[in-house]
Amino acid sequence: LNFTVINNPLNVVPDCIESPTHLCGWEMETTLDVEWAHSMAPGASIILVNPGTANFDELGAVDYWIATTLPTGSVSHSFGFPEWLLGVYYGDTVDIANQYYVNSIAASILGVSNNYSTGDSGDYYTLGASLVYDVSFPSGSPDATAVGGTSLALTSTGNYKWESGWGTNITLI
Repeated sequence: LNFTVINNPLNVVPDCIESPTHLCGWEMETTLDVEWAHSMAPGASIILVNPGTANFDELGAVDYWIATTLPTGSVSHSFGFPEWLLGVYYGDTVDIANQYYVNSIAASILGVSNNYSTGDSGDYYTLGASLVYDVSFPSGSPDATAVGGTSLALTSTGNYKWESGWGTNITLI
C-alpha cells in the first residue's frame, strides 16, 4: 500500500480539531475517496493532503503548494460550491480568480491534472432572485476536469445496457 498523509501543510490555525469524540465532517467522504482510488489503481502512490481549514482561500493555496511541492500527476478534489453563489451572492470573486489561476499554472506549466467533484447532483440549480443554472466551483475551471457521477447498467452477460448522469437538469449541447 503506497499511502502517505500530509496534514495542514501551510500550518494555518485549523478550523476544526478532530478527536475520538469529535469529528469534523469529512472523514467518511475522504475515506471513501481514498478507498475508491486504491480500488481503481491498487499500485498507485496516493498522497492525502488535508488542509487545515475548508476555506476556499486556503484550498487554493494548498493546490498551489501541491503543484509546486509534490511530484507531478493527478490531483483529485472532493469539494465544491455553486459558483454563482460564491461570486455574486457572497461577493467572493477573489477566491474564484485565484483558484482558476492556480489551475492554469498547474496545468500549463507544471503538468498537474486537477480533477474536481461536480457535486452530488452534477450541477446546481440555485433558487434566488432568479433561477440560475450553475456549475460547481472550481470544477468549472477551464484548466480542470469536472468529474461527476454516472449510473451504468449492464446486461446479464456484462454488456453495456445504458448510462445516466447524476443530476436533475438536462443540458442541451
